[in-house]
Amino acid sequence: MTQNIISASGFGSFRFGALMMGLAAVLHLLLVPFAGLSELTLVGLALVAGAILWTGWRGPGWLVMLALIVAAGVELSRLGGGVVHDLLIGGVVLADLGAILSVFMALWKGRAAPT
Repeated sequence: MTQNIISASGFGSFRFGALMMGLAAVLHLLLVPFAGLSELTLVGLALVAGAILWTGWRGPGWLVMLALIVAAGVELSRLGGGVVHDLLIGGVVLADLGAILSVFMALWKGRAAPT
């Protein structure tokens, strides 16, 4: 039952992870007035990570997942800049965590069966 719900929603796929990265990019764009133009670099990185995940390649998927784990930690360290800033950062962290979980599930499902 749970497997059908996960498959139907797209969660647990590389493409869902790519969509979460797109959401993170949009949230980073909203952060530009609060954090400065340096956020545009993070928008670009989120879009590149999303493009890599969209292809569905497993090898780069591992690297993107590791980078997302680091990025989520860095975003958490940025909390404390004000109410709106913190809400946007929280949204970015949630989008990153959604992408991390989805990519992990996609990598786990695609692993080779033991012989």
